[in-house]
Amino acid sequence: MIHIATVHYNNTRWIDIQLRFIETHIGTPYLTYAFLTGIDPTFAQRFHYAVCEPVVSHAFKLNFLADIISRNAEPTDILMFIDGDAFPVSSIDSLINQLSHSTPLIAIQRLENGLDIQPHPSFCITTIGFWNSIKGDWNAGYTWKTPNGNITDIGGNLLELLQQKGIDWQPIHRSRSLGTHPLLFGVYGSCIYHHGAGFRAPHTRSDLDTKPKHPFWRAISKLIPDSLPMKIRYKLHAYTRLYSATLRQNMKESQQIYEKIGNDPTEIFYKE
Repeated sequence: MIHIATVHYNNTRWIDIQLRFIETHIGTPYLTYAFLTGIDPTFAQRFHYAVCEPVVSHAFKLNFLADIISRNAEPTDILMFIDGDAFPVSSIDSLINQLSHSTPLIAIQRLENGLDIQPHPSFCITTIGFWNSIKGDWNAGYTWKTPNGNITDIGGNLLELLQQKGIDWQPIHRSRSLGTHPLLFGVYGSCIYHHGAGFRAPHTRSDLDTKPKHPFWRAISKLIPDSLPMKIRYKLHAYTRLYSATLRQNMKESQQIYEKIGNDPTEIFYKE
C-alpha cells in the first residue's frame, strides 16, 4: 500500500490534475491524504483523508499527515510526500523498487536552486517504518553552505537527521525542463513533474542568479554583483524593480505551461 501525503493551498487548480496523473501512473493500491488550507471543504471528498485547518507552515502540514498515516499503516507500507503542484508523469514502480535497507529514502534534490542539497518534499518516498524510526521532520533549521552563504529551507532538519545517523539516501535530479526557468517547470528522474510555486508568487532564490530575457532588465541585473549577500541582493532587486519584472516573466510562463498541461498533457510530456 502507498500512502500519499500532499498539500494544496488557497486554490484548487491543481487538485484534479494531480489526482488524474496519480491514478494514471500509480498501479499499486494507494490512499491519498491532503491538507487543504483555504480551500472549499467539499474538495476533501476527493481524498481518503483531508483536513482544511488554517495552518501556514508547509512542514507542519507534511509532518501532521505523516503522523495521521502512521496510525493506520503498516511499517512496510510506502509513505510518499508530493507537493500539490507535482505529480508522476510515468510509473514510479522503479523508484519504489530501489528502496532498500541501504537506501531507505528517495527524494528530489534541487541543486539548481543555488545548490540546495537537502531532500525536497516536492517528491519523496520512504517506508512508514523508516520515517518513524528516525522521527522524520520536514522543518527548516539545519543549514548548509551555498554560493549565497549558509542556507536553510524545508527539509533541512531531515538532511541533518540523515547525516547524523550516517544514512545514505538517493537524490532524484532534474532531467528535463518544460520552460526556460532554471528551477520551475521541471521533470525529475524522467518520472516526476514539479511545476514549482504553484500556490504563491513564482519568484525563487534561483532568480537572483538568472538573467532576464528583456535587454533592459538584463542590463539592470548586471549592476548587482553576485558577490553581495543574498539579503542585500533581494533588496536591490526590489529597489530596481528587477524583482517585479522577473515575477511578471515567471507568471506568464507559469500560466502558459499550466494551460498546456490542462489542455494536452500528451503534447507537453510525451511527444518527442
